[in-house]
Amino acid sequence: MGVHRRVAGAGWIMLLVAAVPVGGQELPARDRVLEPEIDDLYTVGSFDGELWETFGTVTQVAFDGAGNLYVLDRDNHRVVVVDPAGRFLREFGQEGEGPGEWRSPGSMAVLSDGRVVLADAGHRAYQIYGPDGAYERSVPFEQTGGVVIMGRLWPAPDDASLLTAMAGTVRISISAGTGADMPQGRPIRRIDLADGSTELIYDAWRPPAEEGATPRIRTEGGAISFSALGSGPRIFEPALLVGVLPDGGVAVVDSSTYIVKIVGPDGRVRRRVTRPSMRPVEVTPRIEERERQRRIEEVETGEGPQMRMVLRGAGGQDMSPSAEQMRQMQVDRIREQGFYPEIPAIAALGAAPTGTLWIRRDSDERPVPGPVDLVGADGAYLGTLASGTLPIPAAFGPDGLVAFIARDEYDVPSVRVSRLPEAIR
Repeated sequence: MGVHRRVAGAGWIMLLVAAVPVGGQELPARDRVLEPEIDDLYTVGSFDGELWETFGTVTQVAFDGAGNLYVLDRDNHRVVVVDPAGRFLREFGQEGEGPGEWRSPGSMAVLSDGRVVLADAGHRAYQIYGPDGAYERSVPFEQTGGVVIMGRLWPAPDDASLLTAMAGTVRISISAGTGADMPQGRPIRRIDLADGSTELIYDAWRPPAEEGATPRIRTEGGAISFSALGSGPRIFEPALLVGVLPDGGVAVVDSSTYIVKIVGPDGRVRRRVTRPSMRPVEVTPRIEERERQRRIEEVETGEGPQMRMVLRGAGGQDMSPSAEQMRQMQVDRIREQGFYPEIPAIAALGAAPTGTLWIRRDSDERPVPGPVDLVGADGAYLGTLASGTLPIPAAFGPDGLVAFIARDEYDVPSVRVSRLPEAIR
């Protein structure tokens, strides 16, 4: 049985969708390369542009249901909003201790009606703003002990809750004089915006820690003991990758094999998308040496993943390590880290509002991104974007809108908004 689809710029092609057993969908062994034509709509962010688009650090972008773009500028403690044509609408947020002000902004979720929820590590609360940017209320984090660990936020389809997981950038807030074991699982939870209560959706698999490694966080006498940095995840250890689906379920990658689990809102795994031809790569001593040096160079030049820690003492005084201290901690961690025995087949995951999955594979030329497999909501293989063609968008919006975060040669951040053709939405 054949299903016809049109890929812009590539003519008519036929996708053969084979019958698969319930619970599993296997993608073909060979790539079908796509060459879609992407419409670039506008770019915001410039060194010599308007004041509102002079960004510090763009940590996240998102769209609302009307196609307005929201840019979280962490360094300037603000969210900038532009309309679907790239025209400035408003900005809100500021640093401070008062209601609606930010101590340490983390992940942001934009609801379809334009409300914004920001996880503030300093206040240990979700700050909620109305569609006009006005502060509405705060919802305290659900927490145990003196350590709060915050992961990525996504809006749930009901606009009354959020989904969260230890994926992407993880933020840690520590109360002075307290300590706690790092969580051993990787839970994906639903957060009720009415009271901040959480509900477990799915507990993802986590590779067992190396023998003798017990990651802990502790502060004593105003000093930080963060042994988790030395005994945390191994290099190449499978990360938790999550994409939120239209029905409120999630797509989950939690191992080194090419398996994407489709989990329903009830927490049950409904099916698995697999591609046996794409296997993990065995880690050799040569790979270890090259990768360790590459990661250290990234940290030292400021080009790699950044780590920040928020530490509040009695009375709310800031006891956080400096940026230089954090860089040194990262370098020390890389030098001490062990290696997972294989490189995961899947490096990144994204989910469009339509349910289409973007699955980026590992690259032989790291850190150059690998190819991206596109899989429809029904599990049909749509094709593959070759390495360097198009990365997974930083945000998906309505009607095929996507946003990409970039930095120019002078390290100035910008956000490019484009529209995808129908065939790959």
